[in-house]
Amino acid sequence: RKLALLDTEAIPLDLLGADEKKAVVLLQEHSLVTVDEMGGAAMNEVTQLVVLNQLTEKSQRPALVAALAAKLAVKLGKFTHEKPSTHSIGLRYARHAGAVAAQARVWGVLSVDRPGIAEGGSSMHTGRGGGGSDGVVLDNIRAMCQQAGFFFQHVSAQPREALRLHEMALESAMAEHGNDHRRVASSHTDIGNVYQAQGKHEEALVQHYKSLEIKIRVKCDSLDVAKSYNNIGVVYGSQGDYHHALLQHQKS
Repeated sequence: RKLALLDTEAIPLDLLGADEKKAVVLLQEHSLVTVDEMGGAAMNEVTQLVVLNQLTEKSQRPALVAALAAKLAVKLGKFTHEKPSTHSIGLRYARHAGAVAAQARVWGVLSVDRPGIAEGGSSMHTGRGGGGSDGVVLDNIRAMCQQAGFFFQHVSAQPREALRLHEMALESAMAEHGNDHRRVASSHTDIGNVYQAQGKHEEALVQHYKSLEIKIRVKCDSLDVAKSYNNIGVVYGSQGDYHHALLQHQKS
């Protein structure tokens, strides 16, 4: 079932437990899964759909997503731009993270009212409160998406993918905590940084101001608030608006 949650090709078997790896051998014998010489598994798309839609009970789905998301977050956190020889491996994990997050949406594991989350929708959402297994699942998805977003932005230089994953991280944070939480603010910052790197200064400002407002409302520590003022100042500076840039940097 974990294999079916991932992208259909180049699935690293180190994402599976010992018993699950044994099951892969049985699947190979029935030609349902193939494993290449590099240890990457592949599953036919039809088989994947059958497993996801017919063989996976609703009660099993959150735990499956949470387990894979936790492992992928750890794996992705190990890749940096300083190790270019490992980028292709990291890209596999990042793509699998996107597949897991997308399926979490389809299954309803990741669900939040989102009238244009990154574009500035203002509908309040109180989240699930982070209690019980829902909180664990959503936080694992958030951490996975955030790490995948960092990989796409800083390592593989794919800003569109970075933005997509950071938006999913924001969805997860909002679904768990509602609009006002430091992790929601952090996701707005991550999205703002992607826009800034793309030269989309107005969009970046919207996100950094959102982050700042949340941090002030939830009384984050002064250093964290200062970082938001600094981020806003950097964007104004990039626009050539040095007056407003200076004001923001002075506040920081």
